[in-house]
Amino acid sequence: MGKRKYTDAQKARAVRLREDGKSLREIARRTGINWKTLHQQFISVGAYPPGRPPRRLKGTVTRGRAITPAEDAKIRAMALAGTRVSHIARALARPVGTVRYRLQSAAAIEEAQTAERNAR
Repeated sequence: MGKRKYTDAQKARAVRLREDGKSLREIARRTGINWKTLHQQFISVGAYPPGRPPRRLKGTVTRGRAITPAEDAKIRAMALAGTRVSHIARALARPVGTVRYRLQSAAAIEEAQTAERNAR
């Protein structure tokens, strides 16, 4: 059986309902989207009621919300100031692994750009 496709309108309505504080069960009933699918979608876009961070389903691998340019700037500034990765993560309410990966990615990009400049 193939994956079921949901329209952008259904997904947008589901996100609005979640941000309004509706439960997964209520949103699933209103939109016709499976609650597990909704849960994964909300984690991927960072949509959840204020004060209620998402809980991860057992056995799932998820992709969290994207790092914003403001968060990226703060990560770099704090790292340059010598702040520990765990403290940066706590300040941004992000997992330590996310911050560590972002710093490693940024370092790799800068290294590649420097090598490219030196090759000219």
